[in-house]
Amino acid sequence: YTTLFRSLLQREDCNVILVDWSGGAKTLYGQSVGNTRLVGAQTAELIRFLIKSASGSPDSAKMFYIVGFSLGGQTAGFAGKYLKEKARMTLGRITGKETQL
Repeated sequence: YTTLFRSLLQREDCNVILVDWSGGAKTLYGQSVGNTRLVGAQTAELIRFLIKSASGSPDSAKMFYIVGFSLGGQTAGFAGKYLKEKARMTLGRITGKETQL
């Protein structure tokens, strides 16, 4: 993750937030899969909080880009779905990758 983090910062003037959900991901596979919905919802709530704290409009969600690896890709998708359904916000981009770097 450090390589991706540094690459993003070299390319863009941006903020990077890493979500460590290893505690929920390192369980039995079925439970880990179930945890993706919860972590996605929590990530979406963080984005809502950040936008609200900055007095931004719902369109501000378009400035967010979520990258997820393995089940993190599913988590990213659930975050986008949650934002769309609960807050009528659309993320700028979601990228999911099947395996880790």
